Amino acid sequence: LNIFYRWQKSNFNELWARKNFLQSRALSFAQKVKMQLYNETKKNFPQQNESDCDVNIKKLRKSLCEGYFMNAAQQCSRKNIYRSICMPGLEVPKILNIHPQISPIAVPHDYIIYIELTTSSKPCMKHICPIE
Repeated sequence: LNIFYRWQKSNFNELWARKNFLQSRALSFAQKVKMQLYNETKKNFPQQNESDCDVNIKKLRKSLCEGYFMNAAQQCSRKNIYRSICMPGLEVPKILNIHPQISPIAVPHDYIIYIELTTSSKPCMKHICPIE
């Protein structure tokens, strides 16, 4: 987040990103995601100002779910194994694992959303948020 804010201070300069060994394409993607989340949050928090720190977590999770509804997964019978939820006729559900670098969720949830999917020997979800 600190890197993103520094890139923002440089007016989203591509030369600044190259100079700091960063990919401007990834930073641009992060900027688009930030704007989508900002717009969804503003839609769900119309009366709150930006300086208000008392955030309603349920509404924030609702915003995340609205933005990443295609990245939902349902827990299988095993603890850290999930199956992607697909719209009928679009694709075959995938078996997904929680990335090993992510600390396990204290209480396993039936449904989660993930932001990033990495694939090595098996598909792993990064940046997960439980759906209640």
